[in-house]
This record gives sequence, C-alpha cells and structure tokens, in this order.
Amino acid sequence: MPTCCYSGNVDLHETVQFGPYRLLRQLGSGGMAVVYLAERQGPEGFSKQVALKVIREELLCRPDVRETLVNEARLSQRLSHGNVVHTYDFGEEQGRYFLAMEYVDGW
Repeated sequence: MPTCCYSGNVDLHETVQFGPYRLLRQLGSGGMAVVYLAERQGPEGFSKQVALKVIREELLCRPDVRETLVNEARLSQRLSHGNVVHTYDFGEEQGRYFLAMEYVDGW
C-alpha cells in the first residue's frame, strides 16, 4: 500500500462543517467512500439535505479511486430518471473529493 500523499488533518468524524455542507450523521461506508447525511444551508433559512459521498482518507493518494469517483460524477449527472437519485454537486474540500446526491429517506 503506498504512503498517502494527503498532508491535511481533517477527520470527518470530528468535523461538523465540510465545505458548504454541515454533516449531520454517517449513513454508511464502503470500500471507497463514506456517505453522510448532510445539509447545505442558504439564505433566508433555506436548507437542503443531501447524501454526501466522500472518499475515505486512507485512499486519497490512489489515483484509481479518485478517477472512479470522477467517473461516477460524470455519469450520474447525465442520468435523469425517477428511479435514480439526482446528483447535485461534485467538488473537492480540503483535499477530499465529494459527491452530493439526492437523499432518499428509507431503504
């Protein structure tokens, strides 16, 4: 396993604010990413809950993992169907790529 090239000290378990998103709780995790229930707040009390998928910190230096999330973002933004969650945002915060998707409460 290569030594990680990430030099930051962000621990999302302790961080409440992640870029424009406020992390509310962890929804799940997998081999590549952790998914959080997050909220983006706007002016005049506007807020939107999203499922925020963030690459796991120990995988940040792996180009194949970053490219997988980039490809997922590119593909998902082109999909529009009632049975597929919408992709709202893709970006990078403090060296970590994230994908903000429609949050559907339930299984």
